[in-house]
Amino acid sequence: MNHEIKEPINHDEGTTSTIEVQPITSEQYTHVEEQ
Repeated sequence: MNHEIKEPINHDEGTTSTIEVQPITSEQYTHVEEQ
């Protein structure tokens, strides 16, 4: 949980892509498979 907090803090490098890809990949994947 230590390196996980450091990722969102580095939103200046492009963490938004990593954070958006992780949660969206899990939620969108289920939605796409159900549809």
